[in-house]
Amino acid sequence: VGLLQVLSVIPGLSRSGSTIFGLSLGEYKPSEILKISYMLSVPVGLAANAYLFLENPNLITQGWLALIVSFIVGIISLHFLIRLAEKINFFKFALSFALLCFVGGILSFIL
Repeated sequence: VGLLQVLSVIPGLSRSGSTIFGLSLGEYKPSEILKISYMLSVPVGLAANAYLFLENPNLITQGWLALIVSFIVGIISLHFLIRLAEKINFFKFALSFALLCFVGGILSFIL
């Protein structure tokens, strides 16, 4: 899963998508897959923010609100997605999000 997560440095590859794919190859329940994938984003997010703060020290005073709001939205989204994944087939769940990513990528390429 860690190696798959590293692939997200390639533009267009999703970190969460790669970790969800890797974890789904094991014997985890869908809710566990989503929780673990979310927890795997914490070190990556902290490292990215540390890099941004080193590049622009002013962000330390300006970025707290965005950091707090993104954390809260992430927790709410995680709870919603876990409930959704428990109600529907996980393959359909993962496939629908993959299709949304492809559509988003195509739209960003066109626009």
